[in-house]
Amino acid sequence: MKKQKWLMATILGGVVTLGMLGFATNKIYAQEDDFYVRKVAALTPDFIKGVDVSTLIAQENSGVHYFDTKGNQQDIFDIFKANGVNYVRIRVWNNPKNEQNQGYGAGNVDLQVAKTIGRRATKAGMKVLIDFHYSDFWADPGRQIPPKAWQSMDLSTKSQALYQYTKDSLTELLNAGVDVGMVQVGNETTSSGLCGEAGEGRYTLFAQGSKAIREVSQAFNHPMLVALHFTNPEKTSTILNYAHELSNHQIDYDVFATSYYSFWHGTLANLTDVLKTVADQYGKKTMVAETSYAYTLADGDGQPNVIDTPEELYAGNYPATVQGQANALRDVIDATAKAGSNALGVFYWEPAWISVGSNNRADNLAKWEQYGSGWASQAAIGYDPNVSMSNYGGSEWDNQALFNQQGQALPSLSVFKYVNTGYGVAPKEDERPQMPGDPLDELLKNSLLTNGQFEKDLQGYQIDAADYFNIVTSDSKSGKALHYYRQDQALSATISTSVNLTPGTYRFLASAQGSQDSQIQLVAKHKDNQQILAQGNRTSLTGWMNWQTPSIEFELTQNTTVDLNVLLNGAAGCWGTMDNWILVQTKAATPTKPNSPATPDSSESDTGETTAPITPTRDQLLKKLAQQLQTAKQISSADYQVASYLNLQAVLQQIPDTTVDATLTQLEQHLATLDAALAALTKVTKPLVDVTQVDHGQIFRLYHEKSGQHLFTFSVMERDSLLKLGWQLEGTAWQLANEGQAIVRLYNPFSGEHFYSANQAEITQLVALGWQNEGCIGGSVDKKLGKPVYRFYYRAANGSYTHFFTTNQLEANLLKKITTYEGIAFYTL
Repeated sequence: MKKQKWLMATILGGVVTLGMLGFATNKIYAQEDDFYVRKVAALTPDFIKGVDVSTLIAQENSGVHYFDTKGNQQDIFDIFKANGVNYVRIRVWNNPKNEQNQGYGAGNVDLQVAKTIGRRATKAGMKVLIDFHYSDFWADPGRQIPPKAWQSMDLSTKSQALYQYTKDSLTELLNAGVDVGMVQVGNETTSSGLCGEAGEGRYTLFAQGSKAIREVSQAFNHPMLVALHFTNPEKTSTILNYAHELSNHQIDYDVFATSYYSFWHGTLANLTDVLKTVADQYGKKTMVAETSYAYTLADGDGQPNVIDTPEELYAGNYPATVQGQANALRDVIDATAKAGSNALGVFYWEPAWISVGSNNRADNLAKWEQYGSGWASQAAIGYDPNVSMSNYGGSEWDNQALFNQQGQALPSLSVFKYVNTGYGVAPKEDERPQMPGDPLDELLKNSLLTNGQFEKDLQGYQIDAADYFNIVTSDSKSGKALHYYRQDQALSATISTSVNLTPGTYRFLASAQGSQDSQIQLVAKHKDNQQILAQGNRTSLTGWMNWQTPSIEFELTQNTTVDLNVLLNGAAGCWGTMDNWILVQTKAATPTKPNSPATPDSSESDTGETTAPITPTRDQLLKKLAQQLQTAKQISSADYQVASYLNLQAVLQQIPDTTVDATLTQLEQHLATLDAALAALTKVTKPLVDVTQVDHGQIFRLYHEKSGQHLFTFSVMERDSLLKLGWQLEGTAWQLANEGQAIVRLYNPFSGEHFYSANQAEITQLVALGWQNEGCIGGSVDKKLGKPVYRFYYRAANGSYTHFFTTNQLEANLLKKITTYEGIAFYTL
């Protein structure tokens, strides 16, 4: 499991869930008399009630402690055992480190870490499930990246390596005293296959992994079940076809496992049907290898969570409360058990992955990097294409833990203990708390868009790549949807509609589903001057009918025509649909009395009496400043003229990182200065590059180890494509200026070198010599405004000579001693 999402968390519409209260209190949860667990009928005594705690050692090294529901600090395995847990699942990565021995994060779970967790679980009387990913980092439907050491192997060599690695690892675990009761050959091995083999090759690897497990089991006289793990049970025909193909290929295994997250994976009844069908038709044991649910929508560590909006919880049909979480877990156990006597049990995914400190990202970052307690560290950039400088960091799962952010066990953990007998007084089924219905349905009723569901086809919409879009009646939320598909090359498009709005605060949402190489980004702009009113982060789509619904909010102080845009980027072959564009007013503008402007000293009431003006409170100023800072930090250098952009950056530098101790006067000054800088931003009138391809104005620097070549690009699509081809992302080289003298990228087809120049005479000469002009990558600015980009000439790793460019003064000083310095190439931001 690891579905990454990078969305700024927002509290919507003043909704506060009970779970949010847990962050500010030390409540003794055992005193909650209204907590209940419904009994699940006919559970076998050995029914698996498991937890996956793969990040545990990293969490503890980061200073996290765990407490029972009464507030007593205990070893976490004692807490688990007291609450009915009887099995522990541990993922294993081959070598989750880079060449500098820096861990990739998410527990840095190699065999040694797994051994440590496994011994502790065994000591507590629990069996252990070893989950081999056969990767150096995350393996799931969207990525099955072979370990670095295996990437050049053909199938035959790789299958032998997998066999030997499995055999050696299990031998070491058993010799260490770990009571391994079950072993997974791969993790969520669906669309991307296993260890880079998405076709028939996966079955060869399944067979070799199973063979190794059987041989070790026999050698030690230690029974171990062989499990194969899939996901997306809502795609019934697809997941059952995997069972069919395993039978056709005569794969030797015992357990057919699936992940089940109710907010993604369909109904519980369908889950039961899938598991029962596999058991009845193929005689296999079944289980849910991963499940979880949110007990709050609040974030605990400053890293936005995967599940953080009410819309995402609608499909699960449980509120984001402790009781809602408990009901969700209990119902998955019930649905699994209903599959029959071959149903083994359920594992809860990462119940202890909570905040390592405060809810401030900056405070936690050092621990995430040092101990690997976040979902990914910077070290993983380059190996895993889903990790970037803009999204590495913390848990993303802390609001789905079975412990609160202080490490205290939630009552929902006791579901494992009470599910056999029941606990408390459960309400009647028709009185049971439910989600009030799809929040989108209510929002749709109040939406200000007349064709937000595309029922009038494309009326009111503009699309700048219309050839790749059409209206369909399938794969929609309801009725019609906007479909996109492009086979021949990458797709970059903007879909927009305009609406006239009065003063107030507005929220814009749009739903999309589609291929995992697709991303959408919501942007609201002032139609007249194209000033950005709000801009969301890029949201990655996660597969067929896995709807993502990002949202943004913006405020208007006067009547305004607003362009609502969805920016779509996808690799060649991308596909998907969009539906339910929604715009609602969340807050009307505060009315002011006409013809009665407030003075610095007084204002007039409706009765004509003079009253004191309303002075913003400290909390109001802090909140407004935080909102404006967030807006300012999302401004892209690619959208605005250099002088106004640099003015904003200078203002940001003057505002301290923390303003908690600032006086009211200082807060007012910071806010006034920032508001003025934002208002002074001037759009680029004739941009040099297409801003839809740019991520916050970053020029990315990539490195190819075998050739020794560096490459610079503003294109997110090009960056991601190169990462898949083995290039390494080294971070942001500089910020893109979208005006000035064009910086041209040239390519030498004979040596493979890329070269960058803003000198037109030099560009012309190189093109005449056979270099290819690959286009503009931004502008060179006046040296009084920009910073120099230093140019060097040196011999690359493969023996060829090449050029290198950097803005880093320390890097430049070092290179001047060991390479040929050719001067300043150009100036940029």
